[in-house]
Amino acid sequence: MISCLCVGAGGMAGAMLRYLTGIWIHSEGFPLATFFVNVMGSVVIGFIIGASEKAGLSPNLILFFKTGFCGGFTTFSTFSAEVLDLWEKKEYLTGSGYAIGSVMLCVLGVFLGRTLADLFVK
Repeated sequence: MISCLCVGAGGMAGAMLRYLTGIWIHSEGFPLATFFVNVMGSVVIGFIIGASEKAGLSPNLILFFKTGFCGGFTTFSTFSAEVLDLWEKKEYLTGSGYAIGSVMLCVLGVFLGRTLADLFVK
């Protein structure tokens, strides 16, 4: 039961921050808010993975951040719909750049997060 509460609390925090990020970042054409959220979520999840490997974080803390917060914060389904929308509007270069850039930077973000955990978690 406690694990469900950890996931739910993390998900609520992540979803609220995702909503506020969408208000804070406005863009026309290129979906910058979703792009930013996916990259930052990748950094956070990478940090949690690295920190849990080095410092042995509690399973509930991992559930809060990895499953709950990152699950509520990142928006891969929205990202996928936005790529399809750009392609349907025949904005192939923008849609493809968005898709490729997102995937590459998010993978790099996970690596960056793990590297940061190596530096800051003892």
